[in-house]
Amino acid sequence: LIQHIRDGNYEKILSLCSEIENMDCDLFRVLCDLEMRIHTSLSSLLSSSSAKFPEREIRILEVLHSAKDGVKSGYDQGVNFESILLAATEQSQTRSIDAILDLLRKKDSKRTNIENIPSNSKLPASTQQLLKENFHAKIRILGNE
Repeated sequence: LIQHIRDGNYEKILSLCSEIENMDCDLFRVLCDLEMRIHTSLSSLLSSSSAKFPEREIRILEVLHSAKDGVKSGYDQGVNFESILLAATEQSQTRSIDAILDLLRKKDSKRTNIENIPSNSKLPASTQQLLKENFHAKIRILGNE
């Protein structure tokens, strides 16, 4: 289940949710166990000399931790359980601003050059530069879709 969350495999997650519910498992306990396993994995990653920061695990852990009480006290525990896992999956797939900026820096040579386009804007130069950078980011994202 954790690997499917990391991989963003929504279909498998929903399938496993159905299996877990059909086995009459305590869904709150399942979420607590998932949280504990991810915490252990996170601790291991942080203690290793890995250069990569485990942002994905932190995002998953935050969702599970903040939302698990909704399963315990919610009207429909099964729906809440699925929603929490899908939200954790969605959060695990997002990228931080720093990761996006690093990606853009690496692809700098391929970006569209709009630096020399004259501007009639009365915005401060720093704001204009920020808007240009935002434009480049959107172009990169659209180019990767």
